[in-house]
Formats: sequence, C-alpha cells, structure tokens
Amino acid sequence: MTKDLIECIPNISVAEDEPLLSEIIETLENVPGLYLLHVDSSKSIKRTVLTLVGNWTAVSTAIRQLTRLLLSGADLKYYESPHPHVGLLDVCPFVPVRGVNEQQCIELVERLAVSINDEFGVPVYFYEKSAKSPDRQHLEFIRKGGKENLKVRIRHGFRPDVGEQLHITAGAIVMGVRDYLVAYNISLNSADATAADSIARYLRKLTQDSVLHGVKAIGWYNADYRSCQVSINLTDPGTTGMFTVFDQVSRQASTLGLHVVGSELIGMVTNRQIVLSGLQALMTNEKNSVWSYKRCLEAAISYLGLDRVRPFVPEYQILDQRFTQLSREAVIF
Repeated sequence: MTKDLIECIPNISVAEDEPLLSEIIETLENVPGLYLLHVDSSKSIKRTVLTLVGNWTAVSTAIRQLTRLLLSGADLKYYESPHPHVGLLDVCPFVPVRGVNEQQCIELVERLAVSINDEFGVPVYFYEKSAKSPDRQHLEFIRKGGKENLKVRIRHGFRPDVGEQLHITAGAIVMGVRDYLVAYNISLNSADATAADSIARYLRKLTQDSVLHGVKAIGWYNADYRSCQVSINLTDPGTTGMFTVFDQVSRQASTLGLHVVGSELIGMVTNRQIVLSGLQALMTNEKNSVWSYKRCLEAAISYLGLDRVRPFVPEYQILDQRFTQLSREAVIF
C-alpha cells in the first residue's frame, strides 16, 4: 500500500494533436507508482483533462514529463479555444488524499514549481490554497482576459509567483492545492451560445447572493454536440452539488423557451457526489424509502441525463471505483 497518495488533475491545451496526446498518455502510463485514471479530451473545446493518482515522487515526475512533452510538441501561439487559458499546461491542481496534509502538499507543490521553472523556464502562478494573496486564490482572476491580457498585466506588476515572464511557447502554469471539485457541463437544445451565457450569468448571480455556493459558470457552443452548454465548476459540491445546479439550469432554460438535453462530467467524480445526487433525485418522489448504492447510481445517471450527451461509464468515471480497479486498493476519495 502506498503511504502517501495525491490526486493531480492537469488541464492541458492539447486535444487535436492525436500523436502528441498519445505520446503523453503512453509516457504517463509508464511512470512508476502513477495511476492514469482517466483522460477526457474535447476537440471542439481543444482541451484535455487528465486524472492522475500516486505518491508524490510519481506525481511530480509525471508533471515534469508532461511539461517536457508539451514544450517539445505544442505552441500556445497557434492555440485558440473558447475555454479560458493562459498556458499549455494551463491548470495543475493537486488534492491530498492520504498521508500528506494540506500544508505539506502546498510545500511540495512550491518546490515542484521552482524546479519546473528552473528546468523549463515556464512561470507559475499559485492559486487556491497555495495562493500568496487573497485575489490569487481564484483561477478566474489569474486567467482574466487570457494569455494576451496576462502579458499586459505582467508589465503592470502582476508577476508570476515563480519566474518572471511568460514562456514564449508555453505561457504560464496555474498550480496549487485545492479540495475536490466537480467539473460539469449541461447541454441545451439550442446552438445559441448567448442562451448558455445568460444562464451562466444567472448561476453566478445566485452564487453572489449566497443562494448557491462555490458555483463558477460560463456559457459556450460545443461543436462536438452541436449545442450550447453551461460549463460549471462546483468548488463546494458538498453544499451545492450536481442535482441542485441541474435543477437551477433546467428552470432557467424553461424561461428562455429551452430545455436541458442532458449533462456530462468532465474528468471524474467521487462516489460520494454521485450517490448524493442520486439520493436527492430519489427523495423527490420516494421520501420514506431505503435505497441501495446501485439504485442511487441509476437515479443520478437518469435524473441528470449523464448518458444522454455522451456515454457515462461508472467504472471509468467514478474516482473511487477506477482507482480500486487499477490499484487493487480500496480508497475513499
């Protein structure tokens, strides 16, 4: 059994370059002590989310290898995406799972950032629990205006925490320790991105008014599905989870004469979150019953339409199940 265990979820600005993506996957799969649990890639959004779990040596080795491959095979100058971004290795969050506390993880990440800058010359901004100032806790503040605006902001004093200037081909990395979150897209029966953007603004307003908690949302058109989506990060899913935000989007869509087609998870979700959504769905109709895990899972998939936008495979997309399947070790995430 591995004593220390850390989850890392690199978000990279690569999706269309299949040879490069294949090389990245093969390299990560061969890092000793590392489990590549999931690869979620969108050619329309031009972004790939990787889910890695392992001890710190394995995870830090993987991030160095990933940085090396991105620098050798991609160039941010030729990259455009509807998703906010500032780098090739755009966002690199770390979640301590076992054997490493939050402060220890923060210190490990800081040392990794310095070594990456020393070796590759890519600057790093720290965010979330690694942030050095309150404003930098928020990813959207660091990425505001994208990579071109970041160049201007650096000239006006918004310096990276590690390094000086943006890397000419790789931009910057936003790196830090955070809690679990759920990345979640809800699809509408429309190709009009302005409708999705309107609903996203509505969700952000509810969050500002403390009706919802920890909800970040933007709207876009996803050519993979020929529909617009509300793209959501649930940063406090224990308080505001998929069930709640799905209902809010459904109600607001109806005021626009639209309806929700279904939803999709980006990356992975914990057993805890999928069961909670299933319980909430079941309790809307069956208030005094006891339900099995299987029934909760089925209810969550059905109510949220997790299999109506693209296939949802629990064994591959539920973090606890996938890690146990690969490692033969039971861990609750």
